[in-house]
Amino acid sequence: MMQPRNAKDAELYYKLGCDCLEKEHDAEAIEFFILAIRDNFRLGEAYIVRGICYHRQKKFSLALDDMKIAAALGQKDAALYIKQIHEARQRRKPTEGEIWVHKIRMLGLAGGGTIGRIILDLACAIDNIDKYDIG
Repeated sequence: MMQPRNAKDAELYYKLGCDCLEKEHDAEAIEFFILAIRDNFRLGEAYIVRGICYHRQKKFSLALDDMKIAAALGQKDAALYIKQIHEARQRRKPTEGEIWVHKIRMLGLAGGGTIGRIILDLACAIDNIDKYDIG
């Protein structure tokens, strides 16, 4: 089993990150949390607070990734965050682009080829996003 590199340094970086988080210096806080995680990859709290920073920066995918790791490390607050995200996704109304992607799937055009790709590109442009999981 791998061991943390330096648990004492990890705790120091974690505390520095929390200080930055309280001051709403999210970018700086993230850097400290990255160092804390580097030195102790099992520090679940660091994943949670880094996820909070990402969430405040509207980097929801990164926030969710950190919360999943924290939950796997036994952090109950992270599991609650994940549950709330999934519930919110189920309640929201699909965007116009998502509706088009669903229609494209139903027609079987997402399987490849130039026409399918063009239609998907247009559907994605509707929502001004660059990627859909159509798998």
